[in-house]
Amino acid sequence: MTPRIAVKALALIRRPSDGALLVGEAADPATGLVFHRSLGGHVEFGELASEAVVRELMEELGMQVRVGELLGVLQNRFEFDGAPGHEIAFVLATDFVDPAAYELDRFEFLNAADAATTLPVVTWRSATATTPSLFPSGVEQLLDRR
Repeated sequence: MTPRIAVKALALIRRPSDGALLVGEAADPATGLVFHRSLGGHVEFGELASEAVVRELMEELGMQVRVGELLGVLQNRFEFDGAPGHEIAFVLATDFVDPAAYELDRFEFLNAADAATTLPVVTWRSATATTPSLFPSGVEQLLDRR
């Protein structure tokens, strides 16, 4: 398999009451490293990053979102499950359409095929959390813009 660059669109969703960030929690199967990651996914051919965020959050959580401003574009080189990865991620300010979603403590990850390898737990990360690591690298610097 030839390594490729993936184009991703990621949603930064902050809970208004306390600034917590909605994240997926997973572990690298090769290293056991537990990490948090912003929700979102691949941008499909012909799709804008904002459209990808709306589609991905509907697929992953079954919830409608409103996409706001582009907070930044990150380039991330990493290793996951022993394989190299390289992604360019559009990071977008995003809000739930239904305000009741902010009251949920945990979310069911609907994309069962991906859940075993990606983000099986979706939860709120405290605004003051420093662990586990938050990926992609550089997203923490964008949080102040949100």
